[in-house]
Amino acid sequence: MKLSIKTKRFLTEATYQLVRIPVKQSVLKTYKPIILNADVVPNDGPIIFTPNHRQTGDAFLMLAAIEESVHWMALKRFFTGEDSICNNSKNPILRGLTAGIFRGIGAVPVIRDQDRDRYPGMDNAEAMKEFDSYLKAGASIGIFPEGTTNKQPEQQNLTKPKTSAFYFAKENKTWLQPISIVWVPKELNISNRAIINFREPFNAGEMKLADISNRWIETVNEGIEENNKIIESLVNIGEITSKDAKVKKLELKLRK
Repeated sequence: MKLSIKTKRFLTEATYQLVRIPVKQSVLKTYKPIILNADVVPNDGPIIFTPNHRQTGDAFLMLAAIEESVHWMALKRFFTGEDSICNNSKNPILRGLTAGIFRGIGAVPVIRDQDRDRYPGMDNAEAMKEFDSYLKAGASIGIFPEGTTNKQPEQQNLTKPKTSAFYFAKENKTWLQPISIVWVPKELNISNRAIINFREPFNAGEMKLADISNRWIETVNEGIEENNKIIESLVNIGEITSKDAKVKKLELKLRK
């Protein structure tokens, strides 16, 4: 029996919040992310969350940082048991667990252009209808507009975004919430492993599609640059703290 969108939303969002509890605790303990401007997220109506994408771990960061339930766009291979979100496609237990969790939290499977040969005769029509249904039911959705991870962020902050998130925002006259994510390089030895920067949201209802895309790019870019400056400051603070520690140890030694 096919569930109504209202019933499906209730069940999946309840599951989402249950899954979110251990994920949030693990993310905060493991990555110690710096979360900025979380209070700008609108509290009226559905929201389309649109972070940039640099690592598979971005999904875990979003589960930890966003308080409300979100129906995320996710790759179809995670639903079919072909791959796991833990970057381990060989472990059948992790693959099965990923598929079960993704379905349980109400994520929606989509096929990337480069993966269409793997799924002959299939398209994203049903997925787009489901996203639209969630928004019309008052639920929030999440889409990484870049479509895949940016594997060379040191060369370009963002890759060219897809238009699906912007289309949904325009057609449903809803909020678009840009988010800027930057992972701190491991070699810097900083305990804060990521910075999540919620940017100023905007309602895209009356804007042209190209203008929505350009505004998202500009807004997320500004956040990325701000995050990079914070990382530089953390490095400088770390250097100063390190030097201070050495001085204090030396003073204590002299006093003895």
